[in-house]
Amino acid sequence: MRLLIGVLFLLGLCLPQKTCAQQKPLWLGEELRYRIHWGFLPAGYATLSSTQTAILQTRPAYAIASSARSTGLVDALYRVRDQNLSWMDAEHLYSLGYQKKLREGSFFRDETVFFDYERLQFFATSLNKKGEVHHSSGPISGFVYDPLSSLYAVRLKELKVGREYVLDVNTKKNWPLRIKVLRTETIEVPAGRFECFVVEPFLREEGIFIPKGKQMQVWITQDSERIPVYVRTEVFIGHVHAELLERSKRN
Repeated sequence: MRLLIGVLFLLGLCLPQKTCAQQKPLWLGEELRYRIHWGFLPAGYATLSSTQTAILQTRPAYAIASSARSTGLVDALYRVRDQNLSWMDAEHLYSLGYQKKLREGSFFRDETVFFDYERLQFFATSLNKKGEVHHSSGPISGFVYDPLSSLYAVRLKELKVGREYVLDVNTKKNWPLRIKVLRTETIEVPAGRFECFVVEPFLREEGIFIPKGKQMQVWITQDSERIPVYVRTEVFIGHVHAELLERSKRN
């Protein structure tokens, strides 16, 4: 199931500049709900939401959350209950850190990572099934994104067909995420009919959910909301796609 919803979280184009966040993002207070299929087989549901939260590391921050839940036959064969949380600096929109709690069949991972920009270090804490805690740290290249926060950064970018972007990402390893805007296309999903940019990220390392080298494409609306309405990614057998069911917004 990591291959099911992770496709939603691996884009990021906005550099950490004040011009990116002079006003509150349009996605603030939003909740997106997706239906996921593996081929023609219903596989589960995923949600994305964003809120304003308290001070983190002396910085005002936005909290971005995702969840994934398997259903039906997939749930019986491979039960999934995933939760992820990312904190974005509210002024500059780079990542302050992220947390993931993954429960996928026998797979278990609890991990929290914070980015210290004064020391240019990440600090990570992980917990395994036995209850053992492991601490680690390492260098970061400067302002970085985690895969979840990067999706929300891209929604503030003026996309153009044919343009490529590179973003510095850290998932306890520094790696460049290259993104290309392929084309425009009209697509219809349960939430409606949308004019979209079709965007493809090229993964050089493993993201939070997606193994490197796997192809995926994301349909993002051309309007000012920049809503990710459809995602398609290849997996080891066949492909997985996620389609937007509904979008709600709190003021």
